[in-house]
Amino acid sequence: MSIELNGISNVSSLDDAAAMIVATGDVITTVLLGEPGIGKSALRNQILEQLGWGQDQMVYLDAPLLDFPDFYMPSVVDGMTHKAYADMWHLDSEKPQLYMIDEIGKMAGVTKPMITRFICERTVSDKPIPKGSIIFATSNLSTDGVGDSFPAHMNNRVSRIQVRKPDHTSVLNFGTKYGMNGTLLYFIGENPELCQSYTDLDEEQLKNNKYIFNPRTNTTSFCSNRSFWMASYTLDKMESGVLNKTQAMTHICGLIGAPATAELWATVELADTLPTRKSIYSEPHKARIPDSLASQLLLSTRLASGLDNDNADATTIYMTRLSAEIQAVTGRLIFKAKPQIAMRSQAMRDWVQAFTKEFI
Repeated sequence: MSIELNGISNVSSLDDAAAMIVATGDVITTVLLGEPGIGKSALRNQILEQLGWGQDQMVYLDAPLLDFPDFYMPSVVDGMTHKAYADMWHLDSEKPQLYMIDEIGKMAGVTKPMITRFICERTVSDKPIPKGSIIFATSNLSTDGVGDSFPAHMNNRVSRIQVRKPDHTSVLNFGTKYGMNGTLLYFIGENPELCQSYTDLDEEQLKNNKYIFNPRTNTTSFCSNRSFWMASYTLDKMESGVLNKTQAMTHICGLIGAPATAELWATVELADTLPTRKSIYSEPHKARIPDSLASQLLLSTRLASGLDNDNADATTIYMTRLSAEIQAVTGRLIFKAKPQIAMRSQAMRDWVQAFTKEFI
């Protein structure tokens, strides 16, 4: 249930949720509640990045699979029974750990008391976790209908925060920054309804949106952050020649659903008219320029999402051959998502100066 009072809401963005966990997670456990596939579990990598911690400081706990022996086993030494703790908790580490309890609402009954103690006392049974460690958890909304529940005595020991599904602008910015397939980014940008949440729609609107998770129809394949990234990987395999178009689209249909895949097909057909990345990076002065505005806009998302330190100069040289309007769109995407890469490129810095002087 969403609550708002004097501008303060119990619904948070993923970025704000990460900031709260970084700031308070060494003392207070935050439970992130949200519909499937919106990026709750993947937030652990963003939190590690903000903390400046390495992957060796990440402990992933799949709550539904936890069993009693995962906490400790009895060990008899010299006639005395001791507790032998599982290595998965990193209890002897000298570094603080980031503990993520995934799908905590689906935890088996036998482990709930032990997880509750872990959350509240920061111990695995009697043994403390490394000093400075952070704990957070994820779960689904009760309205998702996937069986999540919490013991009443746990609710007042944690901060339960509903996380909103990122809108299409957030998906585009994040996807461009981390290299989501450019064709898919263009498709998402042209169809913001792909990123709507059932929690924000009335019955009629939800009925008309066939692309997203709908707990009333038991949707299995739908558009979400998670399925977008998997579809991105499949499109990359198609564009590199590992899969043909039919194979790729069949695979994607099982990820984002048939309605969205049918719409995506037209964008994939449009992408076939673009120059290859190889031609742009190897011969930026000669690579073909698409004729239509739609093709050029699709190309701009590809250039931005594919930008890295190795191809930044070639990308800039090619970009200067496009119209001023497309240059502006491409430059904005690049500097919003990858400013550090852009500014390391001498060609890109020269383009900024020249473009600003001529058009701004």
